[in-house]
Amino acid sequence: MRVVPSAGRDEARLRPKAEIRGTLRAARAARRVSAGIVTDAADPGVGLADVALPRLAGLGVVALFASRAGEPDTTTLRAGLRDAGVAVLLPWLRDDLDLDWVHDRDSPSTLRPPGPRLGVTAITTAHAVVVPALAVDTAGRRLGQGGGSYDRVITRVIADAIDEAIDGGGSVDQARPLLVGCVFDSEVFDGSHPHWPEEAHDRRVDVILTPTRWLDLTS
Repeated sequence: MRVVPSAGRDEARLRPKAEIRGTLRAARAARRVSAGIVTDAADPGVGLADVALPRLAGLGVVALFASRAGEPDTTTLRAGLRDAGVAVLLPWLRDDLDLDWVHDRDSPSTLRPPGPRLGVTAITTAHAVVVPALAVDTAGRRLGQGGGSYDRVITRVIADAIDEAIDGGGSVDQARPLLVGCVFDSEVFDGSHPHWPEEAHDRRVDVILTPTRWLDLTS
């Protein structure tokens, strides 16, 4: 897996997030498209399911996303998890850009999949949350689409984990779900130096998932 190198520390001026998002979106638009879902031309025949199923199939609840054109294809991963008996949660985008959740029943790739809405706190039942991104670096910094939806989600699960740790006497890391940032291989950046500004509401991930690799950032 190629990692985009970091700029030197002498180049401390970070590019604005909007500028980087524009570059990354243009690169995604230029990818080879198959059946309306982008595949990573650099990684033919290898998908997220091959990489992630061995790590996620033993969990009870996994929050995933229904990929749309331009994103790594989650269709096979979703099906594999369902077949393994995992309860898969899909996000349902609210008007305020917060995320409600529904159970995945082979739902279409849409921002508002069908099914009963479970409420914004349903995410706290997940054992892993697979988060879409435009880029992730090897320090866990994630660059999203800019709406802040998943920053709210991650803040919510961390707050719930803190409450659970206080009540049960355990640690927050044990109580909270695994946070997995999902990108193409070419969207993994060297984390030795930030490439975009990290703001107070930004939340880092524990793992980078690409079509060829599961990169554990906690070890």
